[in-house]
Amino acid sequence: MIEKLKATIKNANKHLGKYLLVLLIGLIAGYFTGSHIGRIFGAQQYVKKLWRKNELNISSLKVSEKIDLYRIKNDLTPFEETSGLCKYAEFRAGEVAEKHLGEWDPKEQKYNSMDDPNELHISELSDEQAQELCPECDFKTQVENIYITARPEVCSNPSIDCGNDDEFGVVENYTDMVFNGWVNSKSHKDVLLSPIENGCVRSVGGVVVLEIAKINN
Repeated sequence: MIEKLKATIKNANKHLGKYLLVLLIGLIAGYFTGSHIGRIFGAQQYVKKLWRKNELNISSLKVSEKIDLYRIKNDLTPFEETSGLCKYAEFRAGEVAEKHLGEWDPKEQKYNSMDDPNELHISELSDEQAQELCPECDFKTQVENIYITARPEVCSNPSIDCGNDDEFGVVENYTDMVFNGWVNSKSHKDVLLSPIENGCVRSVGGVVVLEIAKINN
């Protein structure tokens, strides 16, 4: 009887040990998974805050470089900037960011301030005000591409190639998403490959704008 009791206790202890080991492994895995998710979420929220304050932005220079290389590959000259065109592009990036950047509704999966994506291309500037910003621009030929995001992605997103960069990669690697997004959209691609020779890219936070227009001599 005593031997049977000892065997029962030994067997119970053995199962208890296995249970505790599984529990410990689960707790450790949960800790690291939660920590990883928390760091990702924290990084996204921090970048959102910096974007809204325009203390951090998607690199307009890198986007411009990608566009220029793309145009060269397609037997076109790189876009040539003018001071007025860049002032207008910078204004438009700021205007779009102020109106739309903070209005993303995760439940509805849309920007609350924007019922139609074409609203992005509506400026509050009058024709006269636009011409003051860019006196040399022929606004009859002006066209723009706009990229906007209020949701910074991280390197765990398979569509982003972060290389050896920081784990989160939420800013510099977005230039690939901007450029590829435009190339893969026919209307945006047409702007990239426009015969118009003057263009300028500017960004504010998570908004990137490419403005092109013929220049009056």
